Amino acid sequence: VATNGGALCDASPLVIQEYIGYKSINDPLYRSEKLMVRAAPLLKNPDDLDQYLEAVNLWGQKIQMSSLNAYTSAWGEANPNGSKAQVAAYMQEAKFDVEESADLLKRILVMLGLPLTA
Repeated sequence: VATNGGALCDASPLVIQEYIGYKSINDPLYRSEKLMVRAAPLLKNPDDLDQYLEAVNLWGQKIQMSSLNAYTSAWGEANPNGSKAQVAAYMQEAKFDVEESADLLKRILVMLGLPLTA
């Protein structure tokens, strides 16, 4: 039941940062790209090394950008020329980056032969 004027949930940068594992250093995905690089010798197919490292690098970039856009959205109205539309634009960019990072993470897990869970 929506209690905030019709929306099912409030758009919050903290929710995005928590989801991607960048809210706290105790989150399971915090700086996990370093672990992923060290896991490269565990690839199912060693010939996939270049693709794997490229996916890990791109995943790290997407996670960083989603965190940055989420953080920036928190200040979107306070900045000069800021507005609710600017906040929504940053949140939308963060959403796209999170969706792309989820696909990359699945690809990384498959290359490592790890199970995918919902």
